[in-house]
Amino acid sequence: VTLDTFYCNADGWLMLPYPLEYGAGYELIEVESPHGYFLDGKSVYFDVDGSEAIVTVVKKNTPQKGRIIVHKTGEVLSHIEQNGDVYQPVYTVQGLPGAVYDVIASKNIVTGDGTVRAQKGDVVDTITTSKTGTGSSDLLYLGQYEIVERIVPENMTLNPNPKKVVLSYAGQTIDVTEASTEVYNERQRVAVSLTKYMEQDEQFHIGMNEEILSVRFGLFAAEPIQAADGSFVPVDGLLEMVSLNKNGEALLTTDLPVGAH
Repeated sequence: VTLDTFYCNADGWLMLPYPLEYGAGYELIEVESPHGYFLDGKSVYFDVDGSEAIVTVVKKNTPQKGRIIVHKTGEVLSHIEQNGDVYQPVYTVQGLPGAVYDVIASKNIVTGDGTVRAQKGDVVDTITTSKTGTGSSDLLYLGQYEIVERIVPENMTLNPNPKKVVLSYAGQTIDVTEASTEVYNERQRVAVSLTKYMEQDEQFHIGMNEEILSVRFGLFAAEPIQAADGSFVPVDGLLEMVSLNKNGEALLTTDLPVGAH
């Protein structure tokens, strides 16, 4: 039988306005937890046996915690296509392993009892992404955080922009809440250009008749270039043929992965 329902004061204390009859088997049941705390549903049993004028019953609450999840993506050399004698690298956006992030408190992290759990600027955890590109933090107290990239996956450029993440209260029935953020990395790119110089002889009109427009260059792989699916460009595989302009210049357009070519 429910005898009554009461609310604790600001200090977390409650004195019943009337005495309880002597007896065993009283049960204190929390039906609403303080904001920011988890309602665990466990009862506290106590007896009133007359041995003391005031029976103190303690019910502890656990602050709700959260987990920050990072999804890391970027372009990966997924496969190699071949058109005749020419090999073409192809890229797709995939999850990236090996990225490392610091989780930093962007404000003081304070629980409902006034305890400061972390100071603004504290690094409270480190997240490393798995082979699927996903990484998660340990359990953290609710509050505002920043995710700062510290180590990037191979052949990627550092993303300098911190990600703001808020672990918010998800209600008293939720033990652990989650917040996620997406981080994209640009891969390092290769730009290859060349300039060809030809000797000119005015007397015999050599090199002065746009002969340079007939010159062509080939870009070949100096070492195997392997894609994620196992396909590859072999050594001396042709990647591109290019012609020169009137100034003897050319810019190769093939999107090359970092490496020797």
